[in-house]
Amino acid sequence: MGKERLKKQLDKELQSVKFSLQEEVMKKARRPSFPQRLSALLNKEVEIPLLSAGIVVALFFSWGIKDMIPDEKQPDGYAERELIEAGGNTYWKDLYEKAAGKNEN
Repeated sequence: MGKERLKKQLDKELQSVKFSLQEEVMKKARRPSFPQRLSALLNKEVEIPLLSAGIVVALFFSWGIKDMIPDEKQPDGYAERELIEAGGNTYWKDLYEKAAGKNEN
């Protein structure tokens, strides 16, 4: 009988206390579903240091601009090469002569 009396007294004392965050506590207690995990992942804040990002962007643009500027110097042998037309097609003269020489033998 002592337990019942204690329970009644406790219920009476806690009658004015309301637990309003039950739903939030239950959400935290359960394992999150895939959409909840995905939402949490997408809502992460990412901090990128400005100096590092600036250096990366500068390197990217300098590398891209370097490739856009044509080299005045061509590889060895390309300066003397000559294009010729034969049979409606365009060939390098030295390669055409080499191929025509192989076909004659």
